Amino acid sequence: MGRAVNLVVSCSNRKRYETAPGLAASELDGSDMRKRLRTWKERLRTAQAKEYPAENLYMGEHWSVARNIPQDAKDSGWNVRLWICSAGYGLIQPGTRIKPYQAAFSSNAKDYVARGSVSHAAIQSWWTGACSYVFPREANFPRSLSALAQAFPRTPLIVALSADYLNAVSDDLLGVLECNFFKQYLSIISCGTRGEHHPWSDNLLPCDGRLSASLGVTLTSLNARVARFLFGFEADAEPSIHHMAALLSSIEVRTKAPVTRAQQTDIEVVRFIQARLKKTPLASKTRLLEEFRAAGKACEQKRFGELYVQLRQEAQPELYG
Repeated sequence: MGRAVNLVVSCSNRKRYETAPGLAASELDGSDMRKRLRTWKERLRTAQAKEYPAENLYMGEHWSVARNIPQDAKDSGWNVRLWICSAGYGLIQPGTRIKPYQAAFSSNAKDYVARGSVSHAAIQSWWTGACSYVFPREANFPRSLSALAQAFPRTPLIVALSADYLNAVSDDLLGVLECNFFKQYLSIISCGTRGEHHPWSDNLLPCDGRLSASLGVTLTSLNARVARFLFGFEADAEPSIHHMAALLSSIEVRTKAPVTRAQQTDIEVVRFIQARLKKTPLASKTRLLEEFRAAGKACEQKRFGELYVQLRQEAQPELYG
């Protein structure tokens, strides 16, 4: 089954389908949060729109990385359960059926949920309200981070969110930390966030925007890619905050902008994989792809994975027969 971990990521502002009528936060009137929330949840319930699994509704670079982490992590012995922080619906699962909407926790966004308010408490109250929305059919899953911790009290939790989303769920995280287990097994990935004055500051992994150069990625998907990087290591130890911080420290931080990647032929990709597997036979395809791209080389993820599997099958046919 693999070593179990719950991973929470943010939703995506980009949606595959047109926003349902009335389900854009910019259309809400007034600045009274209670009234805005009541209106929002009523519209979620009554809007005449088709529902889609969340994993099929979201799109964009961040989501393309995040949604594949559970499958990629299996190679390293992890059993990752993926959860989504939705500014419109609260905590949901990839398979949760939702209506196309637009809502955001960034004050610069058109559909900022706390428009007209400058209080941090405003988006925290919105998050609490969104988590209280009752789905017509799907109700048998935790609807907040604290509820997730209660449902899985001995399963490590990793939260990979931007500063805006982290601020929104800040009070919810206090509920998580009421359980002593999560003081050691809650890890927060939020590149660039400073947490000195927050109760969860001891759980914040040391990472910032410079890692985008080290990993050869954009800032847009950095938090998700850091999570993917961590799950590229073999699941040979409990993922405590100290263990995850140690793994993260293995990334060489570069201050220069990432170089443009050079497209590689299949032969060049195969030679790279063969050399790495000879040195580290159990290295996962996710970890090798991160190293490959960090070296300034380019290969589409699916193609790299196919070549990796092919080489592993040739090297260990008894395991793939």
